[in-house]
Amino acid sequence: AIRLILEQKRVAFEKSLVNPIHQDFVNGMLQFYTHDPDLKPQPGAEALFEQLQDQGVLVALNTGFSRDIAAVIINRFQWLERGLVQAFIGSDEVSQGRPHPFMIEELKKRLGLSSADLVAKVGDTVVDVEEGRNAGCALIIAVTTGSASLAELELAGPTHIVHNLSEIPALLHNTSPVHASEEG
Repeated sequence: AIRLILEQKRVAFEKSLVNPIHQDFVNGMLQFYTHDPDLKPQPGAEALFEQLQDQGVLVALNTGFSRDIAAVIINRFQWLERGLVQAFIGSDEVSQGRPHPFMIEELKKRLGLSSADLVAKVGDTVVDVEEGRNAGCALIIAVTTGSASLAELELAGPTHIVHNLSEIPALLHNTSPVHASEEG
């Protein structure tokens, strides 16, 4: 990503600097996610995880972050220890990240799932939606709480769009595509 950004900005750089710049970025992210006092889960995330656990739904997380950064966040919130999350994966654990399906495919293996018909992909970006489609997920739920606009998410073609995480459990029991209203 660093190399691509520099090339897009037409910045002259020595290729040998890319890895040290990346390592500095990772170290900064690790420090931030380990120590920032304002770091909190997305509003409603833990309540959603608890409700899904109560319904017998396995929760697995995937991220564009590397595993070490994801582990710091998940460990800080104690999601594995509290049983809120059963598995997670970082983009550095597969050959290609989103929009490719490899993180979802690996999580299916880790959780013993044989079919994408058993998977609901939830995300707040266009590449999340594309990843879910590329993996053949039964449900692809876009959440409007991220950086993508409602229009961008609609164009990506999820099976559902929600405006609040609390809307998700009901969708797991309804397989027909339903988009939440803008009022949420």
